[in-house]
Amino acid sequence: MKYRRYIKKFFISLATLFALSLVSFLLFLIAPGDPATLVAWERMGGEFPSPEIVEAVKEELGLDVPPHILYLKWLWMYLNGDWGRSFVTGQPVLELIADRFPMTALLAITAFLIAFPISLLTGFLAGIKKGSIADTMILVGLSLIDSLPSFFLGIVLMIVFAVKLHILPAAGYSSFENLILPAITLAAGYVAVTSRVTRASVVETLSKDYILTAKSKGLGKWLIIRRHVLRNSLIPVITYAGLELAWLLEGSVIVETLFAWPGMGSLLTGAILSKDLPVIQACMIVIGGLFITINAITDVLYTIINPEVRYQ
Repeated sequence: MKYRRYIKKFFISLATLFALSLVSFLLFLIAPGDPATLVAWERMGGEFPSPEIVEAVKEELGLDVPPHILYLKWLWMYLNGDWGRSFVTGQPVLELIADRFPMTALLAITAFLIAFPISLLTGFLAGIKKGSIADTMILVGLSLIDSLPSFFLGIVLMIVFAVKLHILPAAGYSSFENLILPAITLAAGYVAVTSRVTRASVVETLSKDYILTAKSKGLGKWLIIRRHVLRNSLIPVITYAGLELAWLLEGSVIVETLFAWPGMGSLLTGAILSKDLPVIQACMIVIGGLFITINAITDVLYTIINPEVRYQ
């Protein structure tokens, strides 16, 4: 069946979203701290609330029910398009997501646009020149970048470009210039990993029999690379690149916190610290949905490049 692959992936995606919602809810239950106590503590200006006040807050927030009832209530609300309100601010969760997600998307896509072309260029060059000085230098550079934690690299970039040179702002978001340092910091790890994937794919493609046949026919090196190596090497690279874009959208928590970037990462961090269940669940569902969507797009691109896959 031609579309069996896509139907199967659709049901797997639904099961994944359900499992993600359940896991995030269980983590909420086992994490230390009581959200009602935290909310009551904030409302009282930092004073420790009495048990009566805590119970009243629990009833107000709908937390005075067994866990399985709480989960089913939350799931039913989501299926009906009601994402609830933040326990802490009382603001509708959809408004919070709508405010923060575009900022995270802007940061992640900018980092992707910086990193992906560099990854392809360095990966293809290293693969084609395997064993050469250029290959060695690229691999050493990638290892160096990969060994730097994002928070350390971000601090170094802030010290150099913001504190010493006064070229770029250190943090916040008031202009396009504020985007440059966090985007570079987020892109660095992507370049290091994706370049290696590209290099490995090129090296493997160059060892295939059809490449040896093309060489035996007298085809030039760059003609072989353009006709055979580029297209066939891109298949695993595109698959990995799609997943990495999803990771960029999800994995910007440290970078957003470091550069005071008002995105989903900082929103999720604050929600976890205050055990703000509606916000935590919304962030997890959005992130999971992004993974599934990007994976589906990647799968379509994969079948375009390699049509034989759609019938498997």
